[in-house]
Amino acid sequence: MTEAVAVPRLPAISMIAAGLFFTGITYASTLNYGAIVGIDTLGIPNTTYAVLLMAASLVGAAASVVLGYISDRVPDRRILVVGCALMGALGFGLIFLFRNQLVFVLAICVIMPFGGALFSQSFSFARAYNNLRNPARAEFLTSVLRTIFAVAWAIVPPFVGWIAAATSVFNVYGIAAAAYLVCAAIYAVLLRNPDAKVGIPKRQKGEAGPVQARARIEPVILVGIAGVTLIFMATYINTVTVPLLVTVTLKGSFGELGIFAGLAAALELPFMILWGYALRWVGKYTIIIGAALLYALYLVLLSRAGSITEILWLQLLNGPATAALMSIPISYLQDAIRGRVGLSTSLLDVAGVTSALASAALFGALTASGPNYPLMFVVAASLAVAGAAILFAAHRVFKAPPAPEAA
Repeated sequence: MTEAVAVPRLPAISMIAAGLFFTGITYASTLNYGAIVGIDTLGIPNTTYAVLLMAASLVGAAASVVLGYISDRVPDRRILVVGCALMGALGFGLIFLFRNQLVFVLAICVIMPFGGALFSQSFSFARAYNNLRNPARAEFLTSVLRTIFAVAWAIVPPFVGWIAAATSVFNVYGIAAAAYLVCAAIYAVLLRNPDAKVGIPKRQKGEAGPVQARARIEPVILVGIAGVTLIFMATYINTVTVPLLVTVTLKGSFGELGIFAGLAAALELPFMILWGYALRWVGKYTIIIGAALLYALYLVLLSRAGSITEILWLQLLNGPATAALMSIPISYLQDAIRGRVGLSTSLLDVAGVTSALASAALFGALTASGPNYPLMFVVAASLAVAGAAILFAAHRVFKAPPAPEAA
């Protein structure tokens, strides 16, 4: 009689963390170079590039909602994570191989909205898993996992900047495509762990399906989400504009851009852990409001920076502010819809792509007559303050109910 081969119980949290690290590599490799490749290398005009980002945002919003809806109904959330990783590898792989405007547009507008959903789908799976296995530490573990994601930003940008400067800027997309493939492989291996399966159990014949919670968001919480979206707009404008400020306005090199990105990420890492601990005593919205105001101060000072050195010093303000704005809103949005962690997490992408859409329109309008990049930082600072004010009104003036626990 043949004995059954035992399936190894792989450490799910460690595997999720590894997957998010490689997901971070995909972002850290390419995010600072999208405008440089599209505008400076491929010759796409500023206004056309803005329209491209707007189109990608619309597709991304639709993809996020669909995937979020599906993730609450599939038997195994890990399958969606693998699918998103493979789409990301395809999109960035095409840009790396073919290097022309048509492929760039196809990848960014059609393929990458699904590949980019890897971030939210990973956190959707992680939160659903921790709600089952580690409910008391679910929010703290979300901050820890977001920190692991940010570790890639501290390590990768200087290396990628050197690669872009020494070879071709398109090679950053080859690095990102390889990282997507590694992430897909990690979750494919995690499929062997039966304890890591999270999803709706398959129904037996004649058995009634589980009752799904009604997808409803309190109106005042919607106001809070609007405030978070404005803050995301500020971060998006900064992300698009800083590389152009460094390389165009201040005549910096790709290597200096990589040093800037790596320093910014390194300063964020300890603060992400600290903000995760702070959630025990301080409300999520309070941390977001304070961080948004600090971020606005950073942006105003950034608009007046006259050298790369000044920008590097300003990361002492950017580090704690960005650490909070990149980690705490994940938990804030995941709690928006009771019992629907997948759909709630999709709000992260919806808020992100909505902010990208509006920010792209602003970028196109304000840079159409000339590349006045310092003005963009002043506009971003105004958006951060407005978002903080709206979030404050939602929770202190209109008295939003406590965020429900994500089931």
